[in-house]
Amino acid sequence: MRRILVVGGTGLIGGAIALHLHGLGHQVTVMGRRAAPKGALDAVAFLQGSYGDEAIDEKRLAAFDTLVFAAGNDLRQVPLDDTERTHFHQANTIGVPSFIGRAKRAGMNCAVYVGTYYPQLVDPQIVASEPYLRSRLAAEKAVLAMSDDRFRICCLNAPFVPGMVQGVSSLPIDMLVRFLLDQGDDAWIIPGGSNFISANAFAEAAAGAIERGEGGASYLMGDENWTYEHYCNLLLEGMGRPPIRHVRDEPHPVFIDESLYAGRTTRIAYDPDPAMVQRLGYTRHRTSDVVKAIAPYYAARARAGALI
Repeated sequence: MRRILVVGGTGLIGGAIALHLHGLGHQVTVMGRRAAPKGALDAVAFLQGSYGDEAIDEKRLAAFDTLVFAAGNDLRQVPLDDTERTHFHQANTIGVPSFIGRAKRAGMNCAVYVGTYYPQLVDPQIVASEPYLRSRLAAEKAVLAMSDDRFRICCLNAPFVPGMVQGVSSLPIDMLVRFLLDQGDDAWIIPGGSNFISANAFAEAAAGAIERGEGGASYLMGDENWTYEHYCNLLLEGMGRPPIRHVRDEPHPVFIDESLYAGRTTRIAYDPDPAMVQRLGYTRHRTSDVVKAIAPYYAARARAGALI
C-alpha cells in the first residue's frame, strides 16, 4: 500500500485518479484549494492548499511516499491584472518544478506528472509563441530532469479527457452540455477534432505509471480520434437527443479559439503506442460508452444551474 498525494485531486482527472487508486487499496489524500462538494471524493482524505503555497512544505509532504501531480494553471486562472506570460511563467515554469522538488526532498520516491499533449503535437513555432504551451513544456522538462535512482517520475500527456466524478465540476463539459441543451436544433460545432481518452482509462494509466512507469519518460496518452461533431453527438445520444446538424468554421462560444492551439479546423489524430498501453495497462475503446454514460449527469447539472 502506498501513501499517495494527488495534487489537483478535486478536479476531474485528479479526482478520477484518486478514486481509482483508493479502490486499489492505497491510502489516498487529495489536495486542492477548496474541497470538492459532497460526493464520491468523500471516500478519500483532503488536504487544503495550493502547490504554490509555501506552507505545503517538506515536513507536511513527508507524510507521503508517492505524488500524482494533476494541477497546473491554464487560461481560466489568469488574473485580470496579470499578463499570460508573467502568470504562466510563475505558476507553471517556476511553481510546478518548485513543488515537485519539495516532494523529492521530503523523501517521496515516485511521482506521476499530468501534462498536456499540445507541446508534442503542435508546430514548435506555435509552442514557442504561446505562453501557456511554453510554460507547460518547460515545467515538463524540469520535472523529468529530477528523475533518478531515488525519485522516479514520468509524465502522462493528456488529450481531451471526458469523464465524471460525482460531485465534481468539469467546466468544459458543463459548458458544452449547457450550450447543446440551450441551443437545441440550432446548436453547432467547429469542424476540427482531437484524440480523446476517458478519465477512467487515464486513471488506470496513472496507476500503471506509479508501478511501472519509466523514470524520465514522457507518454503521449490517447484512445480514440474523433471530430468535435462526433463528440457532441455522443453526448446528445446519451441525453436521448437528436444529433447536431450544423458544422461551421467560425469562433465557437465553448471551443474557443484561444484554447485550440492547433486551430479550429485541425484534426489532431494519432494512435497511442501499443507498448506504452501495455506498460501502463489501461483499457482502450470504451471512451464512447463513457461519454454517453456521463451525459445525463451533466444534463442534470445544466438544468439545475450547477455550472461553476
